[in-house]
Parts: sequence; structure tokens; C-alpha cells
Amino acid sequence: MAFLVCGLLETFGVYRCRHDSDEVGFDRASDLVREQKHVSIKILSAYASGLAESNRLAEIDICRALQYESTACPLDPGLSYVVRPLDIFTFDGPAGKHFCIVTEPFGCSLSALFDSMESRQLPLKRIMKWLKDTLLGLCFLHDKCHLVHSGEGIPAPKEPVLMALCTDLKPQNFLMKIRDSDQVINSELITQPAYIYDIPKTISFLEFGYCPVKSLPLPLTISGDKRGMLFESVITDFGHSHFDDRHLSSIVQPAALRAPEVALRLSWDKAIDIWSLGCLVSIFVII
Repeated sequence: MAFLVCGLLETFGVYRCRHDSDEVGFDRASDLVREQKHVSIKILSAYASGLAESNRLAEIDICRALQYESTACPLDPGLSYVVRPLDIFTFDGPAGKHFCIVTEPFGCSLSALFDSMESRQLPLKRIMKWLKDTLLGLCFLHDKCHLVHSGEGIPAPKEPVLMALCTDLKPQNFLMKIRDSDQVINSELITQPAYIYDIPKTISFLEFGYCPVKSLPLPLTISGDKRGMLFESVITDFGHSHFDDRHLSSIVQPAALRAPEVALRLSWDKAIDIWSLGCLVSIFVII
């Protein structure tokens, strides 16, 4: 995949790496600081960046559309519930060009929040609040940006293989907002400074080539402080999303959660996002 290895305190134009965040997936993400303001940067792999340049991955075009609509419709009620790109730039690494997407920092995913709860279930009023916020976010994506969030599922044997993963409306793709993210991050940098994995003594540092830094996800709250995570989330991960009029694949959504029109190989549109959301709500309520 040709990931870019980021060193602590390494600079990327006006950005400087401070802390490796807990993002898992096709690309790497790092928390960085710009002009004393913390941001998060998603660095696409060289492979993904190549797909974006050849129009086989729409993420960069989608992020530009989000940037434009965020400026054009600043008062849209759904804007607060969608991740907003603050900047997009390229960085040349040893493996080639990497697209970099800058956003504000967020806390844990909805999935991680569930894992931290003993019952692994949210109160119904919390689910209803999340559902309302998510519908507002989807309304902004559908009506203003003309996007379909649901991404590719496992391709059929005769389908061109773009990516055998699915980016869809799922708990991992909702990130929790944080009150005063700068305060939270600065507190964490003091109390939980970045540290590296132990390198086997049989391998010299020069042979290894870099220091692997452990991921340190932001906490749900600051210790002894009530101003941590808000119970508000944003829709994230547009890595394999589609424009209304530009479908990159006919196979979308996880097989078990596919909308009927997708399963029957019929034409589909943004309505499949509502199907995905309905499946997610049923899981939250039942499980």
C-alpha cells in the first residue's frame, strides 16, 4: 500500500506531527498542529493517492465538494454532523505522492464508545439524539453535496477490484466530538506523552529505519474534568463514497446489509444510505 512513515515533530508544510492517533484502515491519520492549533491529518497511501489521480477513488473530489458546500452553506443544520475538510494538500514521500486531508480533531468512534460501556448499549434517548443528528448530516450530504456515503462491498468475481473493504454507515465511521479539543490534546501530551514500541535487541535502530510510535487515542474525558467528549458525532470516511451521478462500482454496502435494489443489481441512489442507517438503528436497539 506504500504508507508514509511519519516521525514525531516532522513537518508537512505548515503542519508538524505531535501525536499518532488511533485510526485503523486504508490510510494513516495523525494529529498535527498548525499555527498552535491542533488538527488531524489523514494521509492517503501512495496507492490510494494513485487511485484518486486516476479517478478510481473519489475521496479527494468529495472532500473538495465538502469544502465548497461548507463555505456556501455555513448555516445548514446538517453541517455540524459531517466531518469538514479544512485543507487538502500533497506531500511527496519515498513511495510517491500522498494526498493529505486536514480536519479538526475528534474523539473515539461510536464503536470504541460501545466497547468502553459495560452494557455495550446506549440509552434510547441517546440513540434518538444520534439518529436525528445523523439524518441532518445525511440531508446535507445528499441535498447539498449530492453524495452517497455507502461504499464498495466485497466485489463479485467479474467486478473490477477497487478495494475489498467496505466503507459504509457503521459505528467505526462515526467519530465523537470533543469540547475544547486543544485543551484535551495539550493535557494528553503532558500526561500521556508519545512513546515507541520496544524494538527487539537483535535489531539495530539503524537497520529498523524508524521508531514505531504507539497509538494513543484521545480519552472520553479529561481526568477530573467534565469538559471532555460531547455526545455528538460526525459522519466520516468518504474513502469509497460516490457522487450521485458518478458510481465507481455497482457492488456497494456489506452483503448482509444491502438494500434490495443493490442486491437485485438494479439502479440505486442516495436512498441506500437510509437503508444502511435503518439497519444500524435496529442493531443499536436490539443488541
